[in-house]
Amino acid sequence: VLVADTVFDAVNRLSMVSSSDHLNYIMAAIAALGEAGEWESCIYYMKNSDEAVKIGQPLVAAVMEACLVCKKPDEALKLYEEIRLSVETTVGREWQTGGRFDDILPSVRSTALRAALFASAHSSGKSDVLINHFKDVVDSQIPLKLSTIENIVYNCEQDGNVFGAIHVVESMIDGELNILINDSDDYVGSDVLPDNFFLENPSFSKILSSSVRTCNSAKEYGISLLMWITLCISSSTEGLNNQLRLDSHHPSNDYLKMVLERAISMESDELLDALIVSIYGFAGETGDEPLQHVHKKVINTLETLFFEANSSEKTAWVSTARHLAQSHKRSWNFQDRENSDFINERASSGESEKNSILQDSVMHEILKLSYLMNVDNHLVMTSDISKMMRLCVAASQPNVGLHLARRIAEVCAWNDTGFQFVQPSKRDDEHAKFSESPYLVSTDDIAAATIAALRATGRHMDAVDLYLEKFQAAKNEHGGTSTLQYEDISQWILSPHECMITLIDLGDFEGAETIFDVMNMNIRTPVTYSILTGGYANSGNWAKVLSTWERAVANRSLSENLCLDTLQALANGMQTPEDISLFITVAKALENLIGLKKGEWIKKYYSFIKEKIDDSKIMQRVHYKDWELTLLMERFEEKKR
Repeated sequence: VLVADTVFDAVNRLSMVSSSDHLNYIMAAIAALGEAGEWESCIYYMKNSDEAVKIGQPLVAAVMEACLVCKKPDEALKLYEEIRLSVETTVGREWQTGGRFDDILPSVRSTALRAALFASAHSSGKSDVLINHFKDVVDSQIPLKLSTIENIVYNCEQDGNVFGAIHVVESMIDGELNILINDSDDYVGSDVLPDNFFLENPSFSKILSSSVRTCNSAKEYGISLLMWITLCISSSTEGLNNQLRLDSHHPSNDYLKMVLERAISMESDELLDALIVSIYGFAGETGDEPLQHVHKKVINTLETLFFEANSSEKTAWVSTARHLAQSHKRSWNFQDRENSDFINERASSGESEKNSILQDSVMHEILKLSYLMNVDNHLVMTSDISKMMRLCVAASQPNVGLHLARRIAEVCAWNDTGFQFVQPSKRDDEHAKFSESPYLVSTDDIAAATIAALRATGRHMDAVDLYLEKFQAAKNEHGGTSTLQYEDISQWILSPHECMITLIDLGDFEGAETIFDVMNMNIRTPVTYSILTGGYANSGNWAKVLSTWERAVANRSLSENLCLDTLQALANGMQTPEDISLFITVAKALENLIGLKKGEWIKKYYSFIKEKIDDSKIMQRVHYKDWELTLLMERFEEKKR
């Protein structure tokens, strides 16, 4: 403080000579103190001087800068938080912020972003805070250098922050950024930048490469490909609608050509390498079609691009892409996979073809929705969104479906046309991490698909909160003017089913029963009861299986799974004649349900009986003596014929 007193005494003496330069003298003094390592003195002056009230936020920016010079980014960020959280702060007066009482000056926001970038670069786990400050700057339309954006994405890569990196890139693609040109004071919105600006700027290739590697490291290959599809569609939509219609039977090839052609045009082997990893990873990690089939598609696509190349430079880059693809074929060890018994077994069973169809379906739905979102968002149907999310879960890439659904919700702005949003769980401090976009839960099928996707990512409680918050919100507005009334949501069946499954996964059977009880009896289906019996059977609670059977019989809601669970429960607890009689009754109900003759259920469910009910005493007591021998003899005779 003594050093600061001396400096500011000098400021006062200089101000007597030239009072008009008083502000400049103070700013120069703050800068000098920062260079001298006196950041604490700067903060003390800002918080205790009467001059601070008059100067306002420009002084805060100068003090934050002094903290940065002294390598104290956390102290600078504390000052920013004081401004953001309190409208009563001595540095937030209406007169110096254009009449907007709670505004923060661009210089303060920019300095806070630099402080967050400094902190993230020197300490892991702080990229979420960095992204929050990036959002503040973008929302305030403050211009950014491409080099700054590159550093932000790189810090996300070091932290493994997939959605932070993707958010930055999508902000560029969506035209939300003002980008400084050639480090000058001139800037232009990223929505009006010509393609060649990015193509000719190495920083953009590095930004994309870093974001793709971030996704690959987290095995979020689908998120990487979704980003690329969005980039391709946003940069050129001419003819794409016709392409989707004409080639709807081979969407996988379409997406490969579009993605690879765009990547090749960037002329970056680093980017090509990362993107090819995403393509192979999407197929291999999810267990979709065997990797050698994906490799063949990539090579065929590159051969097409080679013949279509109109310059020697493009031909050379296609050749580079082919070399990288061949290299990754060796690194993924395709040959061993081809020769494995597992792959041969899958191929003979037709599973390979099924997985190929699944992958094609996922990419086609993503391609279609991405196109409609960017070009004709009024054509996006809720059924398409839920279908896409379900397919992504089936392909073991649930985050892709969640992310695309959030983007559709934001871009299409359906909250103005009768659709509703529910905020994510508030259990985390919203300022401590990068907050997610609202989940789209406007209809039963979308809500159910969202819950299933969240459960697949391991976020069970978020999935449960999503349904409970939605249900409670509709119940609270019962009789009001909300677009979704309690009477509507009380008729939902898919989302409460998904919520019950999620609670059972957590071992919370009481919670699942609560959801069951809240459901209207008239809308309960056989699936509703089989969800409960399946959970109880897996946990070995045979008494609960039997009591649920009784409720299902009373509501005439029997199903195949329900009957099998009940047979297993009886086999594990059969002691009385009544139990034997019930076993026979359930077996008859199963036969009637699926159209079998008497005793045929044994043949159809042979594997189930061997695994779950195989006890000769039980089968004999229910008058199925020598059932296995009889069955084996029948099969032997069938083979002879």
